[in-house]
This record gives sequence, C-alpha cells and structure tokens, in this order.
Amino acid sequence: MLYIASLLSSLAVFVPFVYLPVFAQLHGASEVRAAALIGFIGAASVAGRLGLGALADRFEALKLYKISTLTMGLSFAAWAFSGSYASLVIFTIVMGSAYGGWVVLLPAVVAELFGVEGLGATLAALYSGSAISAIMGTPLAGFVIDRTGSYLWAAALAGAAAITGFLVVLPLNRKTVITSSSTFAA
Repeated sequence: MLYIASLLSSLAVFVPFVYLPVFAQLHGASEVRAAALIGFIGAASVAGRLGLGALADRFEALKLYKISTLTMGLSFAAWAFSGSYASLVIFTIVMGSAYGGWVVLLPAVVAELFGVEGLGATLAALYSGSAISAIMGTPLAGFVIDRTGSYLWAAALAGAAAITGFLVVLPLNRKTVITSSSTFAA
C-alpha cells in the first residue's frame, strides 16, 4: 500500500517543478517571479519537514503522513483554478509544506509500522516508486498539456494522483500491519 501511494503521490510532486513557472509566465508573471514559485515550494518544504517532523514525536506519524498526502493532493486545486500570482504563491506554500511533511514522515511511518530492522532496504524499495514517478510523471503531464492545450488538466491529474495515493493508505493502520504480519509469519 505504501509503495502504490508513494508511486502515485510522487507523480504529483514533480509536476509543478517543471510546469508551474511556464504556466505563471503564460499568465503574466515575469521570469523572476515565475522562477520564485519554485523557491517558495522549496522553502515551504523545509518548513514542512521541520514542523511535521517535530510533530511526529507527539502524534502518530502515519496520521500526519496521510494528512500531508491529502493536503498535497488538494493543494493542486489552487493551481488549477488560480486567477492570480497570489493564488499560485498560496499553492506553492501549501503544496510545499505538505510535500515536506510527506517526505520526512515516510521513514517514520515505515519504522512505526514495521520496526527498524531492514528499514534501509524497505525505504529503498519505496523510493524506487518515486524514481519511476519522476521519470514518468512530468512527461505524462506534458502529454496532457499538449493534448488539451491547458494546464488545468495536468494540475488535476497531479492532484488526483496524490489524492488517490491518500485513498490507498487511508485504511492502513498499525493494527492492520501488525495483524497481517503476524498472520503471514505464522
């Protein structure tokens, strides 16, 4: 479940890095202001990593991971229906914060669900999904943009991918994994 969710959510992550500046320029932003949007995603991601990483000690990491994944997906609505540069900045801050939380919480989720034995190998397997999405996601979004002539559908695709990733992990909880692992081991 985590692999599929990571694969889908990663599809969403990389789309704005490639297409958001071009979109902003097409809607009147200067090159510098368009490029700054990527910087806002990065700064918000750092804040999300620090803030949500600290909260993982107080709250269940899996719950925060789910919230981050859902928030990341929903944030694409702000891009899809943006009417101004300010709405794009809001998108970058919300998406970047959720993205940062999503990145920092995954190792904690894996440790919470499966323990720390084999953590590196498990994370490597999960991150291979992100690599596949990085390779496929932005070209897929470009294909959608070329076919439709609109960034709306690319943003919608990215948001839908992350929301689907959330739906995949929604039923996941510590009890289910422990019970399934115990049953499998027996």
